[in-house]
Amino acid sequence: MTRLIVIRHGQTRCNLEQIWHGWDDCELTHEGLGQASAAGQRLAAEPITAIYSSPSRRAMQTAEAVAAPHGLTPIPDERLRERNAGEYEGVAVDQIILQNPAIWTQRDADYWGWSPPGGETFRQVLERSMA
Repeated sequence: MTRLIVIRHGQTRCNLEQIWHGWDDCELTHEGLGQASAAGQRLAAEPITAIYSSPSRRAMQTAEAVAAPHGLTPIPDERLRERNAGEYEGVAVDQIILQNPAIWTQRDADYWGWSPPGGETFRQVLERSMA
């Protein structure tokens, strides 16, 4: 039986500054690197034979920390990328709310089908990542 372990990347500057991001290259903060290292230590004794990662810098940094104790190299896979944020990519959440005060109501009305302008829906992300 195949066992799948899913890990989210550690903290990024974009997380701290509340910048909407998805396909950007926001890297891990010092704390995020520590979180990645902790994940690697926690999983060091697990029988891991392959590690796949989004090619984003933050995800690869996290995957490398988990892969190191196993002598593995993470395999980047575009299908594992975060949701494309379209026009909201790299924009502060406060600015987006100023431009569209109803954004959260709109998103919540169709959570799986809503997308940022020019971006992806969660349904599209699910379909590509499940492939």
